[in-house]
Amino acid sequence: MKKTVLFLFLVFSFESDVLCQTYGNEWISYDQKYFSFPIVNTGIYKLDFTALNASGIPLSTFTSQNIQIFGREKELPLHIEDGGDSSIDPGDYILFYAQKNDGWLDSTLYQDPTKIGNPSYSLVNDTINYFFTWNTSTTNLRYAVESDVSFSSYTPANYIIQKVESFYGTYYNLGGGRISFAASSLFMPGEGFGLAPVNGAAGYTLALNVATNSPYTGPDAPSAVFKGISTTNSDAPVDPPFENHHMNWKIGTSDLLLFDHSCSNYEGVFADQTFSSSILTDGLTPLKWSIIGDQGAATDYQALNYWAITYPKSVTLDGSSSGNFQVVNSIVGSKIRLDFTNTVVNNPVVFVLGSIPVKANLTLNGTGYSALIPNSLNSVNQQVVIQDFSSVLPI
Repeated sequence: MKKTVLFLFLVFSFESDVLCQTYGNEWISYDQKYFSFPIVNTGIYKLDFTALNASGIPLSTFTSQNIQIFGREKELPLHIEDGGDSSIDPGDYILFYAQKNDGWLDSTLYQDPTKIGNPSYSLVNDTINYFFTWNTSTTNLRYAVESDVSFSSYTPANYIIQKVESFYGTYYNLGGGRISFAASSLFMPGEGFGLAPVNGAAGYTLALNVATNSPYTGPDAPSAVFKGISTTNSDAPVDPPFENHHMNWKIGTSDLLLFDHSCSNYEGVFADQTFSSSILTDGLTPLKWSIIGDQGAATDYQALNYWAITYPKSVTLDGSSSGNFQVVNSIVGSKIRLDFTNTVVNNPVVFVLGSIPVKANLTLNGTGYSALIPNSLNSVNQQVVIQDFSSVLPI
């Protein structure tokens, strides 16, 4: 009897665990029709009447309020220009922000998702399908339009948060936790695409120049953040038997040591370090990834997969009409005021991806351009995407 009760307990526990799992398809409503389209570049897209009508979508059977677009297992906020009649007619269009495929889903294959070998380069494909559909709801996700232009009521922000990164995809590195070339069937720390391994037993340095335009170095500047991912790819013996790999990262004209690491065998190496934005050069900042070659091993093969620098930047688009950055909540007002310098705009589209998606208004203010963005409700930094309408990508 005890065995029977235990067996039933295990069965029901297993069923409970299964029912609690998420599979990524929870966003699908099986009474709706979905039309797929591929996304290969990240940016703001336009889906217009012509494309929808040519795809055989019965536009006369629903209103523009009923429209939804899904990507990456979630509903996207939309801005719809329909002439105010709630129908999609010739000349009408939908604007939305979409991202190409990267490591967002691959990370779930790893026992520790933070140990993905390359967060910006997919293991499978850079193309991802997004989905157009419609329902009977009139409260689907939309960008709230921010029309406030009372700039003098708010204090200008001193900086935005900019990210620059580089990812590589010429070689598949097997990551750590393996024995020679006997790789685990599991995805191991650091496993993924990157550069081919190089032998640094006698020393090796990859010198990079990172575009760090207009770094902000005021007294309220937050620290810059560096992240780097590499792997060790050999296991040569050393005498005495200590570490057989040694590498480091350095940045700036003074070669500030960001990260120094020694290890043995096969390992995913994850650098995560903060430093002062004053180290950065307005223009190109030197960044060095080095294999030191001082361990006495006959070979010291290592490979670089990915690096990124996130830093505070002055509020400027550096002579461009586009930008992709984050903003920090204002601590002196309910809205973030951005006064852009050295900015060329004609017909900008400004999307804010935060707790409440917002379509902001970038408008002439004196000799420059300004925008107001409501603070996020959860105090989390908000992503801002600026793109001229002429460069919006058509579906």
